[in-house]
Amino acid sequence: MPTDHVEQLFSAAFDEELSAGEAERFHQHLAACAVCREAFDRFRATVAAVRGLPQARMPLPVHLPSAEPQGERSRIAAIRGRLSRVRLSPGGATVIAAVAAAVIVVFALNHQQSTITTTHGGGAFVPEAQGASGSNGCNPTA
Repeated sequence: MPTDHVEQLFSAAFDEELSAGEAERFHQHLAACAVCREAFDRFRATVAAVRGLPQARMPLPVHLPSAEPQGERSRIAAIRGRLSRVRLSPGGATVIAAVAAAVIVVFALNHQQSTITTTHGGGAFVPEAQGASGSNGCNPTA
C-alpha cells in the first residue's frame, strides 16, 4: 500500500496537464490507493458542480480611472492635507482681526452718534428725546 498521496496532482491530472509518465504513475496510484481515488472523485464532482453554476455578473458597472494610480494615503494624512490648505498665516489672521475690530468701532460710533444731537450755540449736548423745548420743565432760552 503506497504511503505517499497525490492530491497535489489532482488539478493537473483533471486538466490533462501531466506528462505521459506522470499520468501513468498517477493512475497507477489511484488504482492502488482508495483514499486518493475517493478524494479525486470528490475533486471531479466539485469541479463539475462549480462549472455548472451560472456565470457571475458584476453587480454595478465599474469605471476605471484614466489617471495613474496614486499611493494609498491614510485617513489622517488626507485630513492633514486638507487642513494645511485652509490654515491662515499669523499675518493674515492679524489682518482679519484688525478689520473686524475696525468695523465694530465704526458701528459703535455711528450708533452712538445717531442717538445724540449737538446744539449749534455753545456746544452743549442735548439728548434727542428731550428736544429743544425742554420737556423736563426747563426753558433753555430763558
